[in-house]
Parts: sequence; C-alpha cells; structure tokens
Amino acid sequence: MNKTTKEIMGVLRGYATLKQDLDNIAMITSPSFDAVNVPCHANHSENKFVRHADISFQIHKIEQAIDELDSKERFIILKYIIDKEYTQKEMCQRYDVSKSGFNYQKNQALTNFAKNYGLNCRSDDTKKELVYN
Repeated sequence: MNKTTKEIMGVLRGYATLKQDLDNIAMITSPSFDAVNVPCHANHSENKFVRHADISFQIHKIEQAIDELDSKERFIILKYIIDKEYTQKEMCQRYDVSKSGFNYQKNQALTNFAKNYGLNCRSDDTKKELVYN
C-alpha cells in the first residue's frame, strides 16, 4: 500500500473516532474571573475549545468531501469502508458486479474522495495499490 492510499484509508478510518471524540469533549464552561489578574488554566476551557474546533473542522472537511461524491461512491465510502455494514460479497451482489468490478468502483470512490479532500494522489498508482486492499 503506498503512502497516499494509507493516508486516504487513515482519514476515513479516523472519521468515526473523530465523531466520538467530539461527543466526549465535555461542555465548555464559561471562564471564571478573579479580582486578581492571575493566569489560571484550571478548567482548561481554552484547550477544550481549540480541540473542539479542530475536531469539528476535520469532521466537516471529511463530510464535505464525501458529500461531493456521487451516490454510489458515497454509499461505498460510508457503508463499506467507514461503517463496515456490508461485506465485499454483499457489495458485489448489491451492484451485481464481480470482486474485481467492485474493487474498481471502490478504488474510484477512494480516488475521488482523495481529490475532494485535497490529498494529492496519482490516480493510476493509487488504483493499483487499492485493488488488493
């Protein structure tokens, strides 16, 4: 698997984790102010806010890249790669294609996701690497 392919799969596999992380971040409380001007980071509000904003941005960027795919590619990315709701055999039956035909469709979906997400990949190299994964 080449570097670009690993990066694409890493982004997609990390998507669910990011969504869970966003849910796990505690609600940001209002900072408290003392009469004395002493820097206090006891509630770590700023760090939580920055982390929340960073995760939200990453999720938005991934969802935007997925939304730009056609419906078949979006289904493959969401239901086969991210959620793992379907097996390769079930996807082949769903689209009435052979394993190699489905792998081609999956690779197209991954390549188009990478383009939408802003990953630089050479389409031919990525397709060769993705077929067997």
